Amino acid sequence: MKPIDRPLYLKRIEPMINTEFIKIITGVRRSGKSYLLLMIKDKLLSMGGDEDQIIYINFENPEFFDLLSYKDWYKYLKDKVVANKKYISYSMKFKKFQNGKN
Repeated sequence: MKPIDRPLYLKRIEPMINTEFIKIITGVRRSGKSYLLLMIKDKLLSMGGDEDQIIYINFENPEFFDLLSYKDWYKYLKDKVVANKKYISYSMKFKKFQNGKN
């Protein structure tokens, strides 16, 4: 199945891209949330963004299976970040951390 382009959604999100607010995209399963985030990533790159400043985490990818707690997630992000640079972090297929206490 080919992803459906969502220019209207992207246009509505664009004004919020370079703000400090956290953006949360929700929707029913298979509604195009992940594809929309990839469209935003492409938009950032086309605006001169640096690939190294975009941190993409997909919790369904075995590479990230070790991120079991919010502390693990925080450490992973902190290790990627260089001081005085702006970063965008995408967390796809977000999960509830164990017991909500980790």
